[in-house]
Amino acid sequence: MGGAGGSGGSGGRVNLFTPEALSIATGNSTAGSGDGAHGILLQSVGGGGGTAGSVIGSNVSTTASNTNFSFGASGALTTGGGNGGVGSDVQLGSSSQIADLTVQTAGDNAIGVFLQSIGGGGGAGGSVNSAASSGGNLSAAFAMGGSGGNGGSASNVRLFADATVVTGGNVSHGLLLQSIGGGGGQGGSITSNASASADSANSSFAFGASGGIGGSGGNGGQAGQVQAQLNGAITTSGDQSMGVLLQSIGGGGGSGGAVTSAASGGGNASYSAGAGFSMGGSGGSGADGNRVTLQNGPSDTLTVVTSGTGSNGILLQSIGGGGGQGGSVTEQASNSTTNAQLGGLASSVSGSGGGGGEAGVVNLNMGNLRIGTSGDNAKGLIAQSIGGGGGSAGSSTNNVQGGAVGLSVAIGSSGGSGGDGNTVNITTRDGL
Repeated sequence: MGGAGGSGGSGGRVNLFTPEALSIATGNSTAGSGDGAHGILLQSVGGGGGTAGSVIGSNVSTTASNTNFSFGASGALTTGGGNGGVGSDVQLGSSSQIADLTVQTAGDNAIGVFLQSIGGGGGAGGSVNSAASSGGNLSAAFAMGGSGGNGGSASNVRLFADATVVTGGNVSHGLLLQSIGGGGGQGGSITSNASASADSANSSFAFGASGGIGGSGGNGGQAGQVQAQLNGAITTSGDQSMGVLLQSIGGGGGSGGAVTSAASGGGNASYSAGAGFSMGGSGGSGADGNRVTLQNGPSDTLTVVTSGTGSNGILLQSIGGGGGQGGSVTEQASNSTTNAQLGGLASSVSGSGGGGGEAGVVNLNMGNLRIGTSGDNAKGLIAQSIGGGGGSAGSSTNNVQGGAVGLSVAIGSSGGSGGDGNTVNITTRDGL
């Protein structure tokens, strides 16, 4: 039995208040320096859950016997992955103390103001790499994979600022605020086989049976709210450099564990068969995105200008996490005795897909909003509320061989339901 994965630690709360005006400049465009040098970076990140221990090579076998009965068996059970830690609140400024910011960056991948709360990912469930039983005219093997840990939730991200932000490099957004839930861990997978032979006992029959259940995927972590109360001017000149980007994204569900199983009977027997019975793990559910809000502060005016290719002016998104894929099953059942009356018996059920998460409400409430973009494929304003897609179901594949009679039953499960989008509200009191 494998040990359980430990849970990830939680990130602490991050607050930055600026009683006086704050000016920050990074990099030098003339010298070509400043790549990756953000102006302001505030993050709270939960730790990832630990991976559960796996079981490798659990094996029992019997040898030749003068009896007419000989039995070999093997079993293995693994435990679940640890849950991801929580990302805590991140805040710059407050409603009663608006941050007065002047920020300039020159390099690529150098964001002006970057705030994030991120939940830790869930740990993977333990797997069974080999649960084998060989020898004996009766042989059986069974194994269960551990469940993936749940993703940690993210918390709220808030900005209260009167800001002048200028970025000059590629992929250098003016403002990036994100709350992202952790993804669920993958369920443990199974490899299991059983082989029986009548030659190891003075017997007229041989029967091998193998089964396994894949671990279910962990659920994604919930996202927090993202809010920006913003005045001022945001300017970017590089490609793929958005002016203002706000996102709340639910964590995706982990995929279910897959099962590969083989059972066989052989030797000089009148009755010989291999039988397999397996189920794939179900995919974890995607978590919900949360509310996203961009609004004016006291001065009531925001100007956003971008000039690079693919540099949208403002992008507001709430996105539900996608459901995890169900675990697939590959089942083989056979016998190698030419005069046997029975053959292979295989039954498999694939894992179902996890459901997608819901999206939150997206609000834009501004007084005087001015947006200008001059690059190719650079949209002025995008506001989206997008439900997470449902996970696909796993597949079932059976292979039955030998004997006069064979039976194969493969059942496919359902894919997960997609999550709903939500309302998008856009209000501009003095024009757009």
